[in-house]
Amino acid sequence: MVFSGGVLDPAGAEIRFDHMLELAAELSYAKRPIVERSTALVVGYTGVDRFEFEGASELEFGWRLVPSARGVGYVTEAAAHVECVVLELVCDPEQCVGDVTGSPFAAGVGSCV
Repeated sequence: MVFSGGVLDPAGAEIRFDHMLELAAELSYAKRPIVERSTALVVGYTGVDRFEFEGASELEFGWRLVPSARGVGYVTEAAAHVECVVLELVCDPEQCVGDVTGSPFAAGVGSCV
């Protein structure tokens, strides 16, 4: 995800959340909360965002987690879910950039259910 400059003030947070809502209206897989099942707490989010690269708008996958939720597999599970949604909605594997058939999620490590 685009590098964060740190904690946002309330006005900056409003701008960021407005951007996330606009993107979600365009892309159903834009941002998804990561919810810890044992506590039902939102511990971060994952999904895609747009960024500019060589004059073109591209999609970038990323995530953010609270420190206590790092290193326990939440991103792996969330990445598998987002990848399945993206592949199902917008990506013919023969037309994707890169070899999605070699993805550990496409190979069955993740689950598209």
